[in-house]
Amino acid sequence: MGIVIKYILKNISEKKFRTFLIVISITCSAALFFASSAISGTMAVMYGNQMRMQTGEAALLIRANEQSPSSFFRITSDRVEGVALTAGEISMGGMYTVPRNGGEGAAAETAQLYLRGFQLEELDAFNPLVYREKATGRPFAGNHIILSQLFADQHGFQTGDQIQLEINGALRRLTVWGIARPTGLFRDSPQAETRTAVIPLDYAASLTGTRGSVSTAYVVLAEGADLATVQKSLERHYQ
Repeated sequence: MGIVIKYILKNISEKKFRTFLIVISITCSAALFFASSAISGTMAVMYGNQMRMQTGEAALLIRANEQSPSSFFRITSDRVEGVALTAGEISMGGMYTVPRNGGEGAAAETAQLYLRGFQLEELDAFNPLVYREKATGRPFAGNHIILSQLFADQHGFQTGDQIQLEINGALRRLTVWGIARPTGLFRDSPQAETRTAVIPLDYAASLTGTRGSVSTAYVVLAEGADLATVQKSLERHYQ
């Protein structure tokens, strides 16, 4: 063992530059490893925060899979142990045509909206909106819409205004019920091409012909409920 150590020390003393390069390489490799690990952890936290903005207090999401006969399903009316709330959503795309400012020859500019249909009471229970302004004395029902602050500021909309959207190939006129601040469900990037908007669930169902069904269900657990146990119970109800 002593001979081996003497041999190593002799090589180090005779080939200092090569030893220096080896030490530098090991140091850089270790630094890169720890840096990449830290970045991975940071990205995981950022992704988790983004998901939480969309799901709020919901611990589970239910959607149809590739084996399902339809992308829509009915929320079970049976009581599921450990479930405090199951809120449904129907989503679809909408297109807003910006009024022309350059005369009849100017090309029409469009803006995309991601329309998300909710019962407002359910949405407020698991992922409440923060409003800059909203209607008073008027229920959120029928052809009402909540626009994002980013979209409203860009196109000059206020509560009570009318907005015409193309939805599923047909033009629909909706009334602006509220303007939501860019947080939670409305946390759109300023650079995003599509803005979020919320419409009543019943109105969304009428546009898709799926009354009584939803495309996504958000499950909020009761206090102290076990996630794995609730998930297994839900799998039996949504086979």
